[in-house]
Amino acid sequence: MNYLQTYQRMTFRFVLRHNRQKADGKVPILCTIRSAGTVHPITTDVCVYPSDWAQKEQCIRGKDRQAAEDNEKLRRLKDTLIRIKDQYIESRGTHPTPSDIVRIWKGHDELHITLDAVIAEFLKDLRLRKRSKGTLARYERSLGFMREYLKENRRLRQISSAHFKGFFGYLREQKGHSNDYSNKIIGVCKGLFIYARRMEYIEKNPLGFIRLEWEKGLDTTHLTIDELKLISEYDWNNSRLQRVAEAFLFMCYTGLNISDYLNLKTSDIELIRVPLSERGFYEQEMIIQVREKATLEARGKGGMTSRVPLHEEAKRLIEKYGSVENLPRISKQKMNEYLKVIQEKTGIQKHFTNRLARKTFADIHLNVYRMSREAVASMVGHVDTKQINHYCSIREERILAEWKNRPQANVEISTSTQKEPARPEQEIMRGVFRIQRGTGT
Repeated sequence: MNYLQTYQRMTFRFVLRHNRQKADGKVPILCTIRSAGTVHPITTDVCVYPSDWAQKEQCIRGKDRQAAEDNEKLRRLKDTLIRIKDQYIESRGTHPTPSDIVRIWKGHDELHITLDAVIAEFLKDLRLRKRSKGTLARYERSLGFMREYLKENRRLRQISSAHFKGFFGYLREQKGHSNDYSNKIIGVCKGLFIYARRMEYIEKNPLGFIRLEWEKGLDTTHLTIDELKLISEYDWNNSRLQRVAEAFLFMCYTGLNISDYLNLKTSDIELIRVPLSERGFYEQEMIIQVREKATLEARGKGGMTSRVPLHEEAKRLIEKYGSVENLPRISKQKMNEYLKVIQEKTGIQKHFTNRLARKTFADIHLNVYRMSREAVASMVGHVDTKQINHYCSIREERILAEWKNRPQANVEISTSTQKEPARPEQEIMRGVFRIQRGTGT
C-alpha cells in the first residue's frame, strides 16, 4: 500500500470523554487525530458541561470570558497540530501518522524550521490579527534588514546570539540609520523570536542580550484647555478646515486615536448607571469600544477596550452633526496635512498631528482633572499604565496642588534645652543603681 495515499487525509476533531466526568459535572475534551483508520487522542486540559458543548460547531456555547478563553485554547491547539502536519510534509516529503504528530507536539522530535518559514508565518499571523498596512510594511522592512545581515536562510535552532553581535553596528554604519530607528528595527526582530518561543520553535531569544538605549526623550507635547478653546472659537467660515478641526477636537475630548475614531458607531455609546446611595443613581453616557488594534486574545478577555465618559463638548459635536455616523471622517494622512494649516492659522507653536489629540486628552485628565494613571490608562484603552508615559507626565501644577491639600500633621517640635523632670520609674531605677553600687554587688 502506498504510504502517501494511506495517510493523505488526516482529521482533527474534539470529542467529550463522558467516562471521566468530574464531581462538578464537567467532562474533559479530547482532541482526536484520525488517519487511515488510526486514531490517537490527546488531552486539551479543557473541561466543559456536556450541555454547553456544540459538537457540530466544535466549540463551547456561551459568550462569557471562560468560554471565549477555552475556545481560543482549542483553536490554538488545532492550529498547532495542523501546522505540525504541514511542516512535516514540507520538510520530509512524506505524510505523518497520528503518532508522529503527537510525538512532535510533545517535543520528542525536532522540526527543521528555517528562519524564512518563521518570518512568513509571523507575518501571516499579523495579517490575521488585522494589523494595519503601515505596520505590516514596517515589520517586513525591518525583518528584511535582518535577513540581509544574516545573508543565508538558517535553521531557526541554529541561530544564536553570536550571529547578532554586529547587528546594531551594521544598521548604524552600513545602513546609515539613526540610533532610535535601529532600536525600532531590533525591537521588531525581537518580536519575531518572541513569537518563535511562544510557538515552542526555540528555547531562547538570540536577541535577548541586546539592550536598547534611546537618544530622544518621550514627546509629551499637548494642548492646553485655552488652546482647545482657541481652536473651537476660531472663525473657520464653515470651511473644510472647520470639519477637520472639529474632528480633531472630538478626539481631544474622547482620547480616541484616528483609527478608533473612524470606526466609532452609535452603538459604542452606552448609558451607565452607578448607584450613589440606597435611593439615587448617577447616570453618565460612556464610549465603550474595543480598540481597532486589539488582538484576538485581548478581545476575548475584554482587554484594550476604551471606556471614556462622554465629554460635554464631544456630545455637543454629535448633536451638531446629528449622529456619530455623521461626524467628519478623514484619513490619517489627510488629517495631518490639514492640521498643519490649522496650526498656522491659530498661531499655536506646537507640532500638530492626530496623535496630539490623544496626548492632550491624557494630560488634561491626569494633571487638570487629577485622575489616577490607572483610570487614564483604562480610558485610552491600555491594560496597564506603562504606555501613559508616552502620552503625558505629571506636571508641577498637580504636584503643588496635591502638596497644598496634603494632610497637616499636628506635631509641635520643642526647641527648649530645659531637661524634663524625671518620671517615677526613672527615679526608682536610679535608686536601685545607687543601692547596688553601695553594696558592692
